[in-house]
Amino acid sequence: MNRTFASAVLALVLSAGLAHAGPDDIGTKYPVGIEVGGQKFDGILDSGGLTSLSFEDAKKAGLLDANGDPVNPPDGSVNVGGTGGGSVKCHVIKTKVKVQPKNADGTNNGDAKEVEVKVVVPKKPADQDGANDAEKEKKTNSMKTKAGANISGATIDGKKVGMKDEPTADPNKNKRSTEWIAAAVQAPVKVPVQQDDNFEDHIFKNFRSQTVLVNGHPVTALLSTNPCTMIPMSLAQQWGLPIEGQSLLDPGISLPMYCDSFFDIFFEVPLNLPHTHTQVVLFTVNGQPVPLHPGKTFINPDPMFESIILGSNTITPEGCTSWFDHETSTLNIIPSDMLCDADVNDDGFVNGDDYDLFASWFESAMPQADYNHDGFVNGDDYDAFASDFENGC
Repeated sequence: MNRTFASAVLALVLSAGLAHAGPDDIGTKYPVGIEVGGQKFDGILDSGGLTSLSFEDAKKAGLLDANGDPVNPPDGSVNVGGTGGGSVKCHVIKTKVKVQPKNADGTNNGDAKEVEVKVVVPKKPADQDGANDAEKEKKTNSMKTKAGANISGATIDGKKVGMKDEPTADPNKNKRSTEWIAAAVQAPVKVPVQQDDNFEDHIFKNFRSQTVLVNGHPVTALLSTNPCTMIPMSLAQQWGLPIEGQSLLDPGISLPMYCDSFFDIFFEVPLNLPHTHTQVVLFTVNGQPVPLHPGKTFINPDPMFESIILGSNTITPEGCTSWFDHETSTLNIIPSDMLCDADVNDDGFVNGDDYDLFASWFESAMPQADYNHDGFVNGDDYDAFASDFENGC
């Protein structure tokens, strides 16, 4: 991992909750400019939160009309808890946002870059719950303009917007700014894991993390190759994570999770569960931290469910492939564009294991043997694979 990337990663990890700031520094935020509909606003970067516009800024940006109603049909709605004295009813609107990193003094730090994301906008006071008009108005006005996890985790023109902390002469304060950093993860990245090979305990969990950060909290988690990340409701409430909506957990995902003993029972029908997003930071065998794209996370309301499960959607960086190596007890991460097609078992090497596996697929005319993706399994596939194999890709 090069020094520039390592410094940028460290800055992101510090922002996730490891930095020790003085009491006067708690309210200090990472400044960022936000432009929507040609209107520019001053905001803050919140890597663990939602991207949002205040009620007034949403009207200035043309997302809401003068009465506070959406100009165009919204893409959904969500209740955001913990602000304004209770749950705030919000519209979810997909729109283009220009992100402008800022220095600590408020000046621009580099160029603005545009990304299309979903933005949370508070509904007008009349649509809020409350005992009186004052309470309803307080809820609407409690939402601030922020760039959230879907912006901090997005790759924009090969860059990510990162957070930077610098000490000042005052030990109680940090000088905070935002900047563009390289988005590429250096390969190979190896993350240590612990294997559970006790087949007699009837609780066979494939892999456990030694320590990861989830929304800045150090935890031990179960790791899964299935695209299913899940945390217990009690933990979501403890961390103050917003419920962003409901999603179906498909049986096609829950079956392999059950087979790996992550679940006690197999659900034959889709389960409708609340969901949120979590930011995961992994630590490599050398201790270097790797922050990952915020991933969709199911919230399990079952009081008996106590595990944190991190699926492939949160432990695999954007544009990368990951796999578990049983021999070295590591989770391996490599950029997808560095993979070789002849590495058919995706272990990062082109060797006899790949040849034997492809040969077995080809002899059985399995769909995986359609190497050139023309819809047929024939000699052309074998020749193409053999050529790549002989050339080491």
